[in-house]
Amino acid sequence: MKKKILVVDDEPKIGEYLTKALKMRNFDVQSTTDGNLVLNMMKENKFDLVITDLKMPEITGMELLRKIKEEKSDVGVIVMSGYGTIEDAVESIKVGAYDFITKPFTIKKITELTKSYFKSYSKDKNRAYNTRETHFGDMLGRSEEMKEVFSTIDHIAPTDVTVFIQGPTGTGKEMVANALQERSKLKDKPYIKVNCAALPAGLMESELFGHAKGAYTGAIRERKGMFELADGGTILLDEISEMELSLQAKLLRVLQTGEIQRIGDESYKKVNVRVIATTNRDIEKEIDDGNFREDLFYRLNVVPIFLPALDKRKDDIPLLAHYFVRRVSIKYGKPELRLSEEVVDTLLKMSFPGNVRELENKLERAVVLCKNDEITPKDLINAVNNSYPSSKKTQIPSTFGTIEDVERELILSSLSTNDGNKAKTANELGITARTLRNKINRYKQEGII
Repeated sequence: MKKKILVVDDEPKIGEYLTKALKMRNFDVQSTTDGNLVLNMMKENKFDLVITDLKMPEITGMELLRKIKEEKSDVGVIVMSGYGTIEDAVESIKVGAYDFITKPFTIKKITELTKSYFKSYSKDKNRAYNTRETHFGDMLGRSEEMKEVFSTIDHIAPTDVTVFIQGPTGTGKEMVANALQERSKLKDKPYIKVNCAALPAGLMESELFGHAKGAYTGAIRERKGMFELADGGTILLDEISEMELSLQAKLLRVLQTGEIQRIGDESYKKVNVRVIATTNRDIEKEIDDGNFREDLFYRLNVVPIFLPALDKRKDDIPLLAHYFVRRVSIKYGKPELRLSEEVVDTLLKMSFPGNVRELENKLERAVVLCKNDEITPKDLINAVNNSYPSSKKTQIPSTFGTIEDVERELILSSLSTNDGNKAKTANELGITARTLRNKINRYKQEGII
């Protein structure tokens, strides 16, 4: 049976040209110049693919794409534009388009892209990449764990309730905070982000609450702090567990009274700020160890959101992998690359201590280093190897083995090269010191070292 395609372009000649060309290549094709008719046409005909222009007078291609995905998310969409940018391309892929093509293009190019879609989206491979109910703001997920996160965000975003987002590094805590802000009644108000892990302890109080002129050496003028700048809006306290105990006490008072006091100022100022906080630490352990105030925790933890590690949401890995490969291919102007089934299966067996961020980085390197039109397990291993300085590369065994074996060899080799220096090793491998420590402890328990 012929595949049915609908071409949407407000320029009649382009629609006619594509219709004729694709029909000659054995596709069943219809066209329209009115994007508003598309959904009705889709109800009357079972189209397999829609090819739509981006810039149209009545409805844009992006708006049409969103409507199609809301109504019939199993129908593929290719977006074409004469004014394409990387931002447009990435946004269309994020919304659920199969690909983005810039005019002018050859019939050969659009034909190859169309055939590639039908090959990639054949029924027996659809498990690897299906956009239905997967996009939520900048986040992707179809696992039950992420559906629960998305549902919680939708439910609480319209309020100004305090939210505490917890989860390992690289799981997307800031994305959750951004989604809360975008859906909030405060979305048009100030949104101030504070990275508590990046600010020196001596400067953090001034950054948060400001200072009066002459409060200390170098304070030549008064300065507003982040809470004042966020007044009427939202403040994100990222990695709040890195904050010193003395400052935690002052923050607690701000949350209790809604008043801030600049350093060197005797007066207090009222502020009305929604607070969103994040941490990558086990906060209960931090409290038990005396590193985090229990009363501050209860003040922040009005609504908790827990982001699972990627290893706990394996169902999302194929979806994320295909999305990252397509986005990176667009970013670097490379032809569309495919992920082999072997790579998808390999990724599902891998451990990702750096979570989604690590998966994205590995696939970005694989795309850049891939010399063919399909990423293979060998490309993935090359990507892992090329993430380290050339003088310190680990020689991967000629037999592939398991990803855990490769990961262990990389860690032990790096430790040896750095004379057992764990801080340098963690930095070189792009993982946290805590993750490295856990790996080493596990190897000791298993009798490996």
